[in-house]
Amino acid sequence: MSMMTSDWQGAVSPKRAAEYIDTTEGTLAKWRHQRVGPPYLKIGGKVLYRTESVENYLRGLEEQQMNAV
Repeated sequence: MSMMTSDWQGAVSPKRAAEYIDTTEGTLAKWRHQRVGPPYLKIGGKVLYRTESVENYLRGLEEQQMNAV
């Protein structure tokens, strides 16, 4: 298995990423436009999110909130 395949094996659609974060696809689209939110890849108009990137994004938010208290 190549590294590229294994890195993106856990890639999901915006719908699945939104469900995981408990938000909407529209919110993810807005975040992409604003250049915030979890990292994504766009190939030929199709947007994909690595599950690991979404989890890391959530961990980062958690750390920010804990440090703000």
